[in-house]
Parts: sequence; C-alpha cells; structure tokens
Amino acid sequence: MISKIKVDGKTFENPRLVGFGEFPEGDGFLMVIEEGGKYYAVSLTGKVYSVVMRGNQFYAEIPYSGGRVYRAPLRFKL
Repeated sequence: MISKIKVDGKTFENPRLVGFGEFPEGDGFLMVIEEGGKYYAVSLTGKVYSVVMRGNQFYAEIPYSGGRVYRAPLRFKL
C-alpha cells in the first residue's frame, strides 16, 4: 500500500490505485488514483488532472485558455 506520493507539487496521502490507462488523445500512459473521495489521473509526464465521472465514463479535466476546461475521456483497466 502506498502511504504518500508527491506529483506535480501535489501530495496525496494514502491514495488508492483505481487502475491504469491512457488518454485517447495521446498524452500517454497514466494511473488513476482516488484520495478522499476524489479521483485524479497521474500521467508519466508528471502531470496531475482532476477526474470526473459522467454516466459510466471517466473524464480528465484539462484546463486551457480563458479558464475553460476540456474533459478528455479516459480508457483504463481496473
């Protein structure tokens, strides 16, 4: 069990590994973790994205210009 990890300036205490996967858009391999009821996608490039669930699909929230957020669908295995 992982007790603490630090990625992209954010520290996760006692995260639970949900699965591994990829962004269909090609940002690379990632792991999806859960901490305190919130989900995060952590990429191999060292970036952390918030994850939301809509229906049966998980989406990474990627901020871009103008304060808008793009929701990229995730594919991963539990």
